[in-house]
Amino acid sequence: MLNLKKIILYLKNIINLFKKEELVLIILILVLISLSYLPLLWQFLSSQDRVFLGSYGFPPDFFGNYISFQQGRLGHFARVAKITSTIISKPSLIRLEYVLLGQLSRIFPLPPMLFFHLTRLILSLSFLLLTYLLISKIFKKKSLRLSAFVLAFFSTSVGLSLAKLINLWSPLGVFERSSYYHHYLFSFCFLILSFLFLTKVLKTNIKKTKKESKRKVLNLTLALLFGFLTSFIHPPVIIIFYLSFPFYLILNFLKNKDTSIKKPAILTFYVFITSLPLLYLYKQSHLHPWNLLSPVDLNYNLSSQISFLEFVIGVGPTLILSLLGSFFILKNKKENTLQELLIPWSITYILGFFLLWKLFRFNSIRFLQTPFFIFLGILSTIALN
Repeated sequence: MLNLKKIILYLKNIINLFKKEELVLIILILVLISLSYLPLLWQFLSSQDRVFLGSYGFPPDFFGNYISFQQGRLGHFARVAKITSTIISKPSLIRLEYVLLGQLSRIFPLPPMLFFHLTRLILSLSFLLLTYLLISKIFKKKSLRLSAFVLAFFSTSVGLSLAKLINLWSPLGVFERSSYYHHYLFSFCFLILSFLFLTKVLKTNIKKTKKESKRKVLNLTLALLFGFLTSFIHPPVIIIFYLSFPFYLILNFLKNKDTSIKKPAILTFYVFITSLPLLYLYKQSHLHPWNLLSPVDLNYNLSSQISFLEFVIGVGPTLILSLLGSFFILKNKKENTLQELLIPWSITYILGFFLLWKLFRFNSIRFLQTPFFIFLGILSTIALN
């Protein structure tokens, strides 16, 4: 009888342990990280009699990024295209993040490929934790926080007919979302930080004090800094963020009857400062070798190959649930800047994928190379709650 009581007590302790939010989060992160990186580790362990290339995702993109990394490792601070010696190629700051990672790798006594993937792992963990930080700012209950995290990173559909949408050039698959290329992860992390700081600046229900004014200036500065970095590293991410601003301002006017020019002014200033890198990138895209890539990227458009129904199935249940969550936020009469700024994310990626890609002159799939799935997961949780 005594042993039975001990067993029951032991089982109760295990159940209570699994009720802890931190443990559940750690398990979810371990599942995502292990199933994202184990295939690459398996390739390495099984390549004893072969050369391990370390490739993942879309191979031409991987090797292009790794070449930039190697140039930094050689001591360069800008990328030079070495495709041909017949055309003089000027140094470019495109893919500077990989060049700087190469510079950083010179400090550590690690094989280049190991350092390359180790930094990707660190970025993956940073992205997952920052996502949970964003979720924690919205939900007070741990069950809702965990639900939002699961919906953000595990909600999608699978199937051979949808392989183009899920696997091609996009971190839409479950085990790609948190472990894709470095520049994706950098831009995702910076966007979350910029989003959080910008919402603090846009809040209107704060008392105006000297201390609060200084804090707002600091928040705006940090929002601009992280937005600037996002724009420079991966333009589609900041562009889809820009697309949310007009929708947010219209909804803010209709829902909160806000006629002040303060929020439009802040967002206009934000766009002006953070879009400066886009001018440089636009100029570089017309120079060799980047001018060779633009026509190919534009012509190989995925939205013309996939029907809207396939798109809906490919994104998964969060597509519908996020629209419902947006409706519930609008129904709430109380002003909530953080939640209201989420609403446009339920439609901007759809508009970008099917309609607006021609305006920005890049492949429609670029609108799915953004962290839109995080915002869909949060809005879906609001709907389910």
